[in-house]
Amino acid sequence: MLNGQGIFARCLITWPPSLAGQRFYQPVDLTQDISLKRYTQRITDLLQRTTSASKAADNLLRIAGVLAVLEDRDLIEVTHILSAKRSAARRIHTRGRSESGKSKITLQESTMRTL
Repeated sequence: MLNGQGIFARCLITWPPSLAGQRFYQPVDLTQDISLKRYTQRITDLLQRTTSASKAADNLLRIAGVLAVLEDRDLIEVTHILSAKRSAARRIHTRGRSESGKSKITLQESTMRTL
């Protein structure tokens, strides 16, 4: 009756069977999943490492901000950041000496070297 006429001749009308009630719950103990344990451990390690590095970077930018204010600047420039890095590295180096006079390398110092 509608053969070759109007919009319905251009449509493919389907009615797929319902999937409701055909998927069954399968309990899984995720505490025993090795992949999930590895993932959780890796994320935990990364979050802890990021915390240490971000504190060092925050402190470095604070020092750079003070240097910028002392120079009566409105913005922190690269020179302020580099000066702050040198200043922090010297301070960490002198504070990190043991009684024998040998330098102790700290996480903060190694972070400053990368900046």
